[in-house]
Amino acid sequence: MTTTDDKLTATQARHFAKRILAETHFKNVKVKKAWGGWEINIDGGRAACYGRTVSYVDSAEDIIRIFAND
Repeated sequence: MTTTDDKLTATQARHFAKRILAETHFKNVKVKKAWGGWEINIDGGRAACYGRTVSYVDSAEDIIRIFAND
């Protein structure tokens, strides 16, 4: 992680969660506040075996780009 990464705001987290639901194959996407910041939990988040947790704008954009429905 570099110092130029931007943590998600509440509005950005909700926006990217909607885009992830619409543009990828993931069906379980939730936004939550954790440790003073906002996270997007995909398929159970880091607590699940194959889940993902996104806390940064760049990471959210990468998820959409990598897992886009083609």
